[in-house]
Order: sequence, then structure tokens, then C-alpha cells
Amino acid sequence: MLARSQCTRTLSSSRQAHARPFVAGAAKPSLRLQRLHAIEEKRDTAGSQSSASPDMMSQEQLSKLAELRRQRADAAPQTSSNVVQGALEEAQLISWPTPGKALLDTVLVLAIVAATGAMLFSLNVLLADVSGLWYSH
Repeated sequence: MLARSQCTRTLSSSRQAHARPFVAGAAKPSLRLQRLHAIEEKRDTAGSQSSASPDMMSQEQLSKLAELRRQRADAAPQTSSNVVQGALEEAQLISWPTPGKALLDTVLVLAIVAATGAMLFSLNVLLADVSGLWYSH
């Protein structure tokens, strides 16, 4: 199992190509970056007494952290908004039967349905005859 730092590195390296530029006017960049860093630090050092201030991190590290947060937030809506593409991807993962196997299974199901129908029809005719004999006397 990967450690949290390894997962973060894997996430950042796999999504760097899909990076989105910072949207101006969304929030003050330095304040937002400091808040993101503080949240990440609390998660990483849960229970630890040593806590570095956001000022000790370089601006580059803070911007990378903010970019990871934006990518993570952008990833959730993308997966739920394209349902058709997700369904097609899932359909490609199914191991479909060969045409011969599908035909054999279809014939087998039709035979079972026909046999069951014939048995129920015979039982109905038999019970109708028995009830006719019983109530006719």
C-alpha cells in the first residue's frame, strides 16, 4: 500500500498535463495557498507536535499544493458528468460470450420456457377435466 506522500506524488505527476491556470479574482492567492497548506499540514501531521508555518514553504511548493487541490476538485465533476462515456468504458471491460455460446444459451432458455409452458398447460387441462368430473355428478 502506498504512503500518503507517495500517493500525492503519483497524483501530481499523472495530472500535471491537465493543469489549469489560476483563475484571477477567485481569492487572494497567498491567503488561499496558506489555508490549503494549513489543511494539508494538519492531515499529514495528525498527532504530531512539530508544525511548520506556511511561511516556511516556498511559493513554488504552495502553488503546487494549490494546483493539486484544484485538480482534485475538478476531477470529481468530470467523472459524474459524462455518464455515457463511463458506460461505454465499462461495456468494453465485459467479457462477452462468443456467438455460438450466445446462440446455445438462447436455444436452451427457449426450450426451458416451452417445456414449462407445456407442463403448466397439461396440468391445467388435467385439473379442468377432474373438476368437470367432480362437479358434474
